[in-house]
Amino acid sequence: MKLKNLLIMAPLVAMMLVSSAFGAMTYTEILQVPWGENEAELRPGSYPGLQTGPLSFQIEGETIIIYDTENKKLKRFGPTGYISSEEVPMNYMLDFYYEADELYLMGQHKIYQREDGQWKQVAEQKDLKYMFMGFRESENTVIARHPEGDLALGEQRLNKPAKLSTRVTRSLPSRVHIDLGYKNIDLHVPNVGSVDYIGSAPGGKHYIYAESITRQVPLAVARYIYLVDENGKVHARIILPRQQFSYIFKEFTVGPRGELYHMHSAREGIYMIRWEYDPDGKGIDVVYPERFSEVYHFNGYSEAEPAIANPPLGKASASSVTRAEAVEIGDEHTRHIWTATAANIGTTSTVTTPEWIQIGENVSIPYKWGGWNTIAQFDAGIAAGKLAGDRNTSVVDWGNSVGNDCSGLVSICWKTSQKYGTSTIHNVSHQLSNFNDLLPGDATNKAGSHIRLVAEWTPDGKLIQIEATSSGNPGWYTRYYTWNLSQITDYVPIRYNNITGGQVPRPTLLYTVSENDSVTLAWTADESIEFTGYKIYRQATGQTEMTVAATLPKGILVHTLPQDAGVHCDYKITAYQQDGSVSELESDIYAIKTGSSGKQVLIVDGFDRFSGSGSYAYPTHDFGAQTGKAMDAWDVAYDACANEAIIDGLIDLKDYDMVWWILGDESTVDETFNTVEQDSVKSYLDAGGKLFVSGSEIGWDLDNKGSASDKAFMHNYLKAAYAEDDAGNYNVSGAAGTVFEDLQFAYSQDGSHPGTYPEDYPDVLTTKNGSVIALKYGNNKTAAVSYEGTAPGGTVPGKVMVMGFPFETITSAASKQEVAGYILRFMGYDITLKAEPFIPQTAELFQNYPNPFNPETRISYQMHTDALVELDVFNLRGERVRQLVREHQSAGRHEIVFDGTNLPSGMYVYRLSVNNSMISAKKMVLSK
Repeated sequence: MKLKNLLIMAPLVAMMLVSSAFGAMTYTEILQVPWGENEAELRPGSYPGLQTGPLSFQIEGETIIIYDTENKKLKRFGPTGYISSEEVPMNYMLDFYYEADELYLMGQHKIYQREDGQWKQVAEQKDLKYMFMGFRESENTVIARHPEGDLALGEQRLNKPAKLSTRVTRSLPSRVHIDLGYKNIDLHVPNVGSVDYIGSAPGGKHYIYAESITRQVPLAVARYIYLVDENGKVHARIILPRQQFSYIFKEFTVGPRGELYHMHSAREGIYMIRWEYDPDGKGIDVVYPERFSEVYHFNGYSEAEPAIANPPLGKASASSVTRAEAVEIGDEHTRHIWTATAANIGTTSTVTTPEWIQIGENVSIPYKWGGWNTIAQFDAGIAAGKLAGDRNTSVVDWGNSVGNDCSGLVSICWKTSQKYGTSTIHNVSHQLSNFNDLLPGDATNKAGSHIRLVAEWTPDGKLIQIEATSSGNPGWYTRYYTWNLSQITDYVPIRYNNITGGQVPRPTLLYTVSENDSVTLAWTADESIEFTGYKIYRQATGQTEMTVAATLPKGILVHTLPQDAGVHCDYKITAYQQDGSVSELESDIYAIKTGSSGKQVLIVDGFDRFSGSGSYAYPTHDFGAQTGKAMDAWDVAYDACANEAIIDGLIDLKDYDMVWWILGDESTVDETFNTVEQDSVKSYLDAGGKLFVSGSEIGWDLDNKGSASDKAFMHNYLKAAYAEDDAGNYNVSGAAGTVFEDLQFAYSQDGSHPGTYPEDYPDVLTTKNGSVIALKYGNNKTAAVSYEGTAPGGTVPGKVMVMGFPFETITSAASKQEVAGYILRFMGYDITLKAEPFIPQTAELFQNYPNPFNPETRISYQMHTDALVELDVFNLRGERVRQLVREHQSAGRHEIVFDGTNLPSGMYVYRLSVNNSMISAKKMVLSK
């Protein structure tokens, strides 16, 4: 796909108001469109909590295209004024992009493309928490911005986000980090708020958006655009007006010659402004004309909430709520699946149901002016034939409709005993002195207007919040939305008085390194959070569960424990709160085993991707421990570490005879091997090291989507090349004439096998620079390559093997052991392979029945030995919602009835673990 060559806009004579030099930048007003109802005007909209107008724009030659959101039209303006308009057929879009005759439309979670007059969906983000953040153009490709990575439309699989070529993040209190992909630079911004990357300009310059908090309560923010070069030098700083009449989703874009365009919303209408860099200009700071100096914000114009008494709805009083519970309740309101009948939709003198509600299945609790309903009360009201939601803001209807307004939702999430409005919620909460103190479960509030529940912070200083809102996508519903701090100007940060505990961090286990009689563990965690300390858990071979081996105070991040020689042990770290008010958060699980011949194998865990677009759903895993168990039968010693320990120089690969690198389906966003890791691997292989690496996106990331240096590393050191994105086959066998010749096994497509996860895009590889085929898929495509010889910078022979699918997705523990034995034998270890499996199957999990179900279903499993059994149910965020079994059980078939009465509709995962090892997991659907 080729994008048209966008020309810098010629002067729009009829509309150009001002063109002036402002130091390092030249300022030009190229268009002004007034507010109004006429076709040549733009329409604002005022809703409870937000005033909106046009959301985005595009520059196309001499034409400016503006998305008149309230009228659902794309309007074109040229040198002589209004040209034409086009209806937007999709509801509730945020951004658009024209490329010749093709048109892309972006909603919060879906992207559509019109090609040859036909519309099709080309991308979807299924995790409602994270939304698309706008279109941009890069290297002749339409790019959809997303927190997990940029998505190149038309080129990429929908679940394969591309690497963020430039990532901007913040560090409090005053530092902005700019990662250009090949170089990192820092920018000083006092009391930094939200930050973002706008685009690049000629000469290696970049436009960076950054906010500075000038007042914490109520919030006030100054906004800037910095023009910086690759050495961190600031060439210009544009001081943006402190006026925003309406909310704009995409305010800025960069033209083909590096000019910056700004769509500015003022009282009188929309201004289109162009800034151009003048290298001969004097000074760095540039400002807008004096007529833009008045300070106002769209939060000051939005429709106020109703002044109402407490509704006559009984609620059980709750003295406290945990942060996790508060966010979970809000999350359930955004995802709740319910069924409407004709009786639930309509208009009366007091109620108007939102337009998006349809007969049949709907998602999200609708907005109701003055509403205050739990999910159970909402479902009961729908079943009783009450109207769903209410967008009539002239009167509050109590008895005929169900749903929540913004403060009703927060009151429900906080489990308050009555509904508190935005003007009365101070009775059960207190104001924080600093926005940066906000934690999940807190809220941002503007008395008399709107309130939102905090879900999490993003690395670039934005707030993901849950709100019952009248505006947005689709409007009059409950949603997640990501806000810049400047967009919540005049709000105050508040905390519920009865929210408990706070939050503990999730530690990152950096390494488990053993000596003959001891093991040293190191970890890191966010210690700015208030919590008590850490617990080290250990499970040795023969033990049925992990037990606490040490309890340590906050501040200690390295600890040494006694370790029996020659015994496989699993370790994990948790952070905990002494009063038990919040659940412990655990790290990944790593394994160690000492040996008489010193340090032999290092297991490197480089798999950080989970949820979102990845196949693995949970924030932690035991794949390092699984790998150790697979090697345990072969009498080799192994330590383990996170790839962060390699990056930070805490572990030297050259201390080990062999390195086993886990990459799962790590892809272009988190990177399989970044430049530091590549340098470490190069040095190791140059010194004659032995490397095994497995993952389904190595070729995709390094060779197909990588830079020239990425490709060189893949070809010259890993001795492999990318051939295809999807092998389409899940059986593997050894290549004839190799050490792997007799090997046959399978890996999991759907994640139903014990200890696995779905593998949907296994790479097909090809040999490169002297490597040979080691493993083949069942369709004869190459699954793995191997190499014996010297690396480009070395003189000592080493060995490399690269596998195009994750080792941990191999379908059974016995097969994992067998494959590990073949790999170790290739690497030079004295391995006598056994013909029989080494680990008998301990249990089998069956599909629940019925499925879907409402509200009960039966879950059965077969135990082949007596063991400790755990059967748990998780939601799709990996959070346990129910523990059904935790007890020692005898061999035989077992069955349990699961009742989902108090859970929202949706998909759940039930997981069987035996002796603290996961055996299998399956999906089930609760449909109410």
